Amino acid sequence: MDVNFKDRSAKVLVVEGSGATRTLISEVVKKQGFSNVTGVPTIKDALGVMEADAVGWVICSVFADQSENAIHLLKIVTEIPQLRYTRVSFLLDEEEQKVLVYSFQLGLLSYHKKPFTKDSLNNEFEGLIKTYESTNYNATLTAAVYLRQYLTDEKMDKDLINFEKSLVNLYPSDYDLLFNLIPPMSRLDRKDDATAILGQVLAMDPEKKVRVDKLRNDYLDGVEIGQDGEGGEKYNFLGLDNVVVIEPDETVSNYIMEVLADVGVTDVQVFTDGEEAASHIAESPNPGAILMEWRVPSLPGPLLVQRLKAEGGEVCPIMVISSLLQADDIPLVKEMGVANCLEKPIDKTLFLRKLIWTIQQDRNPSEQATMERKIRDFLKAGKTEDALSIKSSFMGDSKISEGAKAAIEAEFSYYEGRYEASKAHGIEAIKLCGDSLFMLNLLGKSLMQLREFDVALKCFKKAQQLSPQNIERLCSISEVHSEMGDHKEAEKTLEEANKIDADNKGVAETAAKLAVNSGDSSRAKVILSKLDSIGNVISFMNNSAVALAKCNMVDEGIEQYRKTLKSIPDDQEGTKAIVTYNLALAHARSDELEEACLHLDRIKKVDSRVKDKSLALLRRIKKAMEAGTTLTFAKGTSKQGPEQEKQEEEKAKAKGKSATSTLPEVDYEAMAAVECRPGEHACFMLFFPEEVAGEITKLSADPPRFRIRFAIEKEESLPSAS
Repeated sequence: MDVNFKDRSAKVLVVEGSGATRTLISEVVKKQGFSNVTGVPTIKDALGVMEADAVGWVICSVFADQSENAIHLLKIVTEIPQLRYTRVSFLLDEEEQKVLVYSFQLGLLSYHKKPFTKDSLNNEFEGLIKTYESTNYNATLTAAVYLRQYLTDEKMDKDLINFEKSLVNLYPSDYDLLFNLIPPMSRLDRKDDATAILGQVLAMDPEKKVRVDKLRNDYLDGVEIGQDGEGGEKYNFLGLDNVVVIEPDETVSNYIMEVLADVGVTDVQVFTDGEEAASHIAESPNPGAILMEWRVPSLPGPLLVQRLKAEGGEVCPIMVISSLLQADDIPLVKEMGVANCLEKPIDKTLFLRKLIWTIQQDRNPSEQATMERKIRDFLKAGKTEDALSIKSSFMGDSKISEGAKAAIEAEFSYYEGRYEASKAHGIEAIKLCGDSLFMLNLLGKSLMQLREFDVALKCFKKAQQLSPQNIERLCSISEVHSEMGDHKEAEKTLEEANKIDADNKGVAETAAKLAVNSGDSSRAKVILSKLDSIGNVISFMNNSAVALAKCNMVDEGIEQYRKTLKSIPDDQEGTKAIVTYNLALAHARSDELEEACLHLDRIKKVDSRVKDKSLALLRRIKKAMEAGTTLTFAKGTSKQGPEQEKQEEEKAKAKGKSATSTLPEVDYEAMAAVECRPGEHACFMLFFPEEVAGEITKLSADPPRFRIRFAIEKEESLPSAS
């Protein structure tokens, strides 16, 4: 919602060469309730204002001056993340309307024709505000009204249909958007398709019959339309290519398939058994959606949902359809990121409403809980750019508490390897919002990386009390006990996880980690040889050794590498070479150069991906030994150890800031590379015309330099997105 348009708090920038016209436009805008209005003569001047201050609405002529044009400004607004809530309206002559297709593609809000009088312009802007009101101040749906009218006037029906489909996919819960497909389809003689869509609407919502009847009379020659959607092919307005249904009751699964068919979803895979479903997801990860019963044969809900999330369903929406959910299941359901729940028996209207809302939120998250879930899912799946895109909206939403924002900063810091920062943000989140299952778990993981095992254990155990069936956390608790040298308690905790799901891949990997830590290399070899991939275990052991080194426990880190090497199966020569290289590097950093050379010599005989690096390091070491000089290493930049973060803390304090009590500044250079999501900037990323004249696109070439200044970088005056 564009709150700044609703309460008229947006700063408005009027760009017009004529002073008299500029004054006229400003007066009309003020009449609409906007008090903060500034006028400038050129696009260059406008960009200068926007560099220093947050502007909510820019009204400009297309060619306000010779050197820069409004397309330049529009492109800058689209590409700079800090300007994502700036809206742009064009004033243009009839011959200038040829730029509109490209302009809407770049995120134009509205266009208003010249010449105009004070009264006609007042009517134009009054109409814009009324359109905003009718869409609940949604800039995308408001811009769609103007784009729809232009494409209709220009008889660009193919482009219009494609655009309307994009809107429907973004807002599938708004059935009225389907009606916008009927006029252009009828003009292109696609009446069977139009008839099928109206039939689908009737099947989903019989109360729409009056509107359906009007459209069939106006555009389809009064053809009869039943609720079975007869006519052309049903339109898959949810845009779901693949849905997995896990339901042991054939009657229920058939009914779900019938309802899905009503909304055009025909690609449905049905499973009656949890193991079969999990195997399918592992082979064909992240389907469009997973609809599952909570109690299914072989792998009931608490186990199944964890398998799905761990082995292929990381970022797809999961909806539980069951009457068997118990109160003690709910914490796990939330923690595993289940998107929605529906009780049986299934009510078609409620099912469709929940399914459509779930898909819409998954694609365009606007609710706080959904944004948090999607950020966590994306980070865990390594989709950092997708997570960053949602983070921008999340942090800019004034309705969301500072505690919740600190929690999201903690999530990002953890996945960036900045564990001290993650710990600080997590503690801040708990101070502001109280204990949270997610924060307790994240704090435990961060503290584990920092080797603060006693406190990590307390966090994990408290989280486990709230959600006792979390297998991954039981494995973490087991690993903490192992790191603390309590191997008996580690094995006891792992047995708890094993009783819940003996076939869980994480349980087997944890068993291997425990064997390595305890020095039982023979047992570790046996376990590792049975795993499909040993990468997770080796990565964990390597990170553990690195963490030891960062805590000035170099000898312990070297010993960790040695134990890991002894545990790797004999047929895994490539993996052994990687660990051997890391061991040699650890010796070299400790100035134990002869020991490092011995390990590097072994790698020369193995064809591995670290062979070239090993030879290069060996040459450097021998050269340093011959010259009697000290070997130096460049500091890594991807991860920060406790000492590095401590230095950052001291720097922050020297500047009068507290790195533990305030959120770190957003890295806008990284953010600039992240595209905004469809629906965030008018019709940008929703409207893709078949053809745009080359001379029009050239208008955006060689844009002027634009640099956000300090005030906006600090988000001190950014307009709210809420």
